[in-house]
Amino acid sequence: PLSDDLFKLHECSNRCTVVNDPIFPAAETLDTDRFCFYHCTPTAGGSSSAVSAAYENQDTASIFNGGSLLDAECVSVTGEQLLEAASDDQNGKDTQVLVASTALRSR
Repeated sequence: PLSDDLFKLHECSNRCTVVNDPIFPAAETLDTDRFCFYHCTPTAGGSSSAVSAAYENQDTASIFNGGSLLDAECVSVTGEQLLEAASDDQNGKDTQVLVASTALRSR
């Protein structure tokens, strides 16, 4: 968020420039959140995936404490993960959707 100290420290903006991006090959600029969703992964703490975090934040205790997301530095995903996120329509695809649907079936 714009009020985050790390956002200010790293001099982030809400848009970033991309060139020859494997997920968004036709794009020149992207919303930073969209870029990070497909290109980054946290380095520490929290859930193993965004899907796990969403499930955990639906826990009964989350109703009382608001749930939580650990603020951690991020690193780039692997080349293989980037290729998995590429889609035919050049808008990217959430690689965790299969994980989520499998988790729902197992509950």
